[in-house]
Amino acid sequence: MLPASRRLRLTRDFEHVFSGGRTINSGICRIKALRNQRDLSRYAVVVSTKVSKRAVIRNRVRRRFWAAISAFELLVPTGLDIVVIAFPEAAKADFSFIKQELNSLLVKRLSKN
Repeated sequence: MLPASRRLRLTRDFEHVFSGGRTINSGICRIKALRNQRDLSRYAVVVSTKVSKRAVIRNRVRRRFWAAISAFELLVPTGLDIVVIAFPEAAKADFSFIKQELNSLLVKRLSKN
């Protein structure tokens, strides 16, 4: 997991990203991204009970997304607040697929704009 300075934690930050952020969809997740006034990007991962009723599965999905984000964090453009919202399909996906999808979304699509 990333250090606290690299994570979105406050409700007002989440609301700000959700109200004005750009949306990118994939088969296993949705990414909301918004420019911030900082020299670094901050991240959050949201896994609701729609993904699974079992906390064990939700936490596994969350850990996999965090591991994939930390693998690509240096390649993502700086100055973004990024929220990753998992879909129920993410519970069935293996780590390599999650990593591939996040690489496609975070590195390739966010770097273009």
